[in-house]
Amino acid sequence: MSTTPAPHALPATGQPAPSRYAIYLQQLLLLVRMDLAYHFFTTRALWLYLLAAAPVAITAIYAFVQLAYGPKGSFSNDILVYGNMMEFLYLRFLVFFGCLAVGTFLVRGEVLNRTLHYYFLLPIRREVFLVSRFLIGFLATTVVFSLSLTAAYFLTMAHRGDAFWSYFWQGQGLANLLDYLLMTALACAGYGAVFLLASLYVRNPLIPGAVVFVWEVVHVFLPAVLQRFSITHYLKSLSPVDIPVEGLAALFLVPPEPVARIWAVLGILLLTAGALTLAALRVRRTEIDYSS
Repeated sequence: MSTTPAPHALPATGQPAPSRYAIYLQQLLLLVRMDLAYHFFTTRALWLYLLAAAPVAITAIYAFVQLAYGPKGSFSNDILVYGNMMEFLYLRFLVFFGCLAVGTFLVRGEVLNRTLHYYFLLPIRREVFLVSRFLIGFLATTVVFSLSLTAAYFLTMAHRGDAFWSYFWQGQGLANLLDYLLMTALACAGYGAVFLLASLYVRNPLIPGAVVFVWEVVHVFLPAVLQRFSITHYLKSLSPVDIPVEGLAALFLVPPEPVARIWAVLGILLLTAGALTLAALRVRRTEIDYSS
């Protein structure tokens, strides 16, 4: 008489078989661990490090001048200088274009390298593959830019000595830095998901990049209702420093309606989830065509 166990019998250890969601999670972590180094430690990622190194180099020169010739202006001016750099240099340019390049390459790059079919032949759901691509891009951009802005933060203000350390540990310094890190992580999540979605529909990444960039720039001059459809609008609500707008632009600027912190975070997370859902629906119907 055969003693072959039934197909659905429990393992010999008595442990129940893992649920399908546990299997999805295992597959997701395996894909991320397998491909993360490709986006961190290859020559193709060099441009990402160069983008992140630019503000560090600028603030290093700023700190050297301040130490060599003595601090210029007040300590509050240094706080405002960093706030301006965070809003206009990091979020509007460096993080934006970093996420554009990474997000549009996560799946499109596999097509260009003619390797996408290897992933589609694996016994995994395509949605798992897509989420792994997003997590790889999110981790790469968030870690690199978070390290960059943290270094720039200390270089901009640490030359003040005891005044800075008192502000950092006993004042709002540490809380402000954590706010900036949160803004960066949310920006990488929102922009990364949007550009990953766009790469599944458009072959040329410059087209969606230009459209989103123009919208993020001009949304401050639009009615308050339309401003709610901008990622920058919610990121500004999380900024610990209020950056005043001066000059001719202030005449045309529509003051944004304040958004509570919890709604600002949820707004970007909902945008990220919505973009990933649409991308998952798209990748289900994706057919590989290396000739295009």
